[in-house]
Amino acid sequence: MVETFALRSPRSVRGPNGRLSRVADSLLPVFAVGEENRFVAFVCNAPLIAEDTATATYAGTDASAEVSNGSPSAEFEPFGLLSLVPMLLIGPAGCGKSTLANHLAARLMEPALQAAAAPARLQPRSGRDTSSSESSVWFLTGVDFARLYARAVEADDVMRFRRELNRAAVVVIDDVHLMATKPASQDELASRIEFRAAEGRPTILTSRRLPSQVTGMRPLLVSRMLPGLTVPVRLPGPETRRFLLTEFARRRKVTLGDAELDLLTAGLEPELPARALDSAIAHVDLRCRMKGIRPDVHAVRNAIDAIEPTNDLSIDRVAKAIARRFKLRLADLKSSTRRQEVVRARSLAMYLVRSMTQTSYHQIGKYFGGRDHTTVLHACRKTATSMETDDDLRARAEELTEQLKTPG
Repeated sequence: MVETFALRSPRSVRGPNGRLSRVADSLLPVFAVGEENRFVAFVCNAPLIAEDTATATYAGTDASAEVSNGSPSAEFEPFGLLSLVPMLLIGPAGCGKSTLANHLAARLMEPALQAAAAPARLQPRSGRDTSSSESSVWFLTGVDFARLYARAVEADDVMRFRRELNRAAVVVIDDVHLMATKPASQDELASRIEFRAAEGRPTILTSRRLPSQVTGMRPLLVSRMLPGLTVPVRLPGPETRRFLLTEFARRRKVTLGDAELDLLTAGLEPELPARALDSAIAHVDLRCRMKGIRPDVHAVRNAIDAIEPTNDLSIDRVAKAIARRFKLRLADLKSSTRRQEVVRARSLAMYLVRSMTQTSYHQIGKYFGGRDHTTVLHACRKTATSMETDDDLRARAEELTEQLKTPG
């Protein structure tokens, strides 16, 4: 059974430049959850502040326990989201982590905007007056945080940078895993998380994987991210996928019969984000408008084919991403030069193309300057072996893999 809950957005959000910015609209005003994300729904609807005089019963969630009669119901001691910070949302690209982070930030702003109703424990331990504190949410990506910190260090303005983040009502750091190659920024983020926790100020973080599983993530930051609440967020399961396709079709006024909907649900790749599902419906709509016909099996099959990635685009995209990451020209990767930095980048490009696409060794060799398939095979094997001991190479490979898996 698929359930939904209404999404909320913070009233004011500050971005990388410190100015008020608009929160990106979600595809739907609600978040749909099937069995794969029951715990997400539980957390997003949990009370903000524990009530000392009552207990709460939650049923039908991953957090529920089995009782003697076998029904999924349990009684919990009351708790509030504010007692479970920092919050860490983990999951693949497109699963909705950023949207959920904004939803939780909006909910956590309630006690900040209603200080009179907040319990005493929410006040800073220092006893400092919070009336002048920021009343907005700060939303930064991990890359933004690293860039702003580096700029502050260069300008000898670190104290102001820290003061702004320390005073923010709620701080959201999106895609923390992208900071894996920024050790100084990681240490600084660890300090901000620790300070804010001591002051009773919530911090929300998102990452593709658990920080302990991200190569290059420093133990200090890992230890600050994990003590709070970790929430896994998964891509839509079969029931949720069908629900979303139906809802996207309704919103676009596309009439799909059961046969067309079944074909679309089964024909798409097993794990796709909601945005890709909406794109499939958009393709059906576009084809039917162009042909002046009602949605049929042919339109659905065309939509399935339209959102399938092609190998030709994939190999070119990988090569260009490698060239940018190593600060080389695409022509360098295809050239005959044996300069060490070029050989290293070219070998990694061949390895990623082979592991992420269905491209043959022969096709890869042809793309990279007409090389023999045995040369490509040797490069792929050598790169795989090198990553076992070379932390920098492994970190680059993981970063590029995450980047290339992200649509667009």
